[in-house]
Amino acid sequence: MAMAMTHLRSHACAMPAPRLVMPTRSPTRATSTSCIRSKARVSSDRVCWYSARGNCVPPAKWLAGHRLWRKPRTPNWYASHPNGRSTRTSTPTACRARTEVRFHQGSTAMPHRPRHASQSRHAHHAAAYSKENGDFVLQAAQSANITDPKELANFMGQMQVESHGFTKMHENLNYSGERLLKVFPGRNGMDTIEKANAVAAGGPEKIAETIYGGDWGKRRGGPGNTEASDGWKFHGRGFVQLTGRYNYEHYGKALGLDLVNHPDLAAEPANAAKIATQYWKERVVALGHQHDVTHATKDVNGRYTALAERKAAVAQWETKLAHGYKPGDPEPGQSLQDSPLYKQAKSALQEIDVQFGRKSDQLTDNAAAAITVAALRGGLTRIDHITLGGNDNSTIFAIQGKPGAALSKFVDVPTVESMHTPVAQSSQAFTVVQQVQQQAPQQNSQQAAQQTAPAMAR
Repeated sequence: MAMAMTHLRSHACAMPAPRLVMPTRSPTRATSTSCIRSKARVSSDRVCWYSARGNCVPPAKWLAGHRLWRKPRTPNWYASHPNGRSTRTSTPTACRARTEVRFHQGSTAMPHRPRHASQSRHAHHAAAYSKENGDFVLQAAQSANITDPKELANFMGQMQVESHGFTKMHENLNYSGERLLKVFPGRNGMDTIEKANAVAAGGPEKIAETIYGGDWGKRRGGPGNTEASDGWKFHGRGFVQLTGRYNYEHYGKALGLDLVNHPDLAAEPANAAKIATQYWKERVVALGHQHDVTHATKDVNGRYTALAERKAAVAQWETKLAHGYKPGDPEPGQSLQDSPLYKQAKSALQEIDVQFGRKSDQLTDNAAAAITVAALRGGLTRIDHITLGGNDNSTIFAIQGKPGAALSKFVDVPTVESMHTPVAQSSQAFTVVQQVQQQAPQQNSQQAAQQTAPAMAR
């Protein structure tokens, strides 16, 4: 790979994508507004940042010397060639990133936002599991002295199901009328399919007011929703899906947060993790149910919703913790190409390819896989930056943290060798490193037990 000549930054949706660090000055940036509105050509040394709802257009679509334009009131895009001809080109697609994209000579303003962009974003968030958030909650639980393996597995499994794999910080209120009537029959007078359909047609706010507000919300032992709009204002948020005015008042006071006037604070990960651990201690541990999945489900959810799913999630966490899993570790049995490290490395290398006008290929994948193995072996939990160095860029450096900072970590691999090491070979090495790292805590525990046993006997 040759040395890139510009600075390109990408922010991935699920986790921060690596940022290329190059010893060259950053190009001039135009604002998002000017990119979208401007009809003038942008010279090759300028960069625009298109951040509308996280959509971007593949830079490879913009060819040097061509002018890209869209026919009014149609989805069709055309590239004007230097010789005067225009040819239809594929419609730019939405992608899950906010990206500073390099404009090649003669390209024009950014394309319009595709109509389906928000749908693709929601599909992404509907993913089964967020490892980043899961690790964050695990670390918060351990910091809150939830360390007993059986209790910790129960806590993590419950929070995982409540927040849809740690991906949902707001309650999903997109019910159909039929589903509303089945789950909340008779709630606040909603006792017919016609009434339920009318509520569903009102959207999430109307649904929240119906199922959490009204007379039901004010009843003794209820959520304490005594004021109009409380049902929507205090809908489920955070990893434990905190619901109701009473809970927002109580846990806000306990944690020093003004959740009543600023309920969205409960959806911020740091606050959500504190609320979850405090809720667990008061609602589950206080009843002695911390080891009982069934009772803990009732304590957390109010019902036995998704009990089978919760038992499965708890069992998975018991297995992970038994193998010494800790925040930042790869998932047990996770393949190399599913690893966040691999995705971060590949994203960075693809950006280098873009800057060179080179199409990413198998060599890119090979290098990303080799970097992933080196990063895992070197104890990196993420790749924040990638640089090329050495004579003729003969070395690829992967860095965790700020380059040059005292606490930063880095690993390096030979550029040519990594590009020609097959992904399959790196995958085998990745599995071996995983196994060694997962066995180490068990071996250390056994050695500690052997060393302390004679002392106890005396």
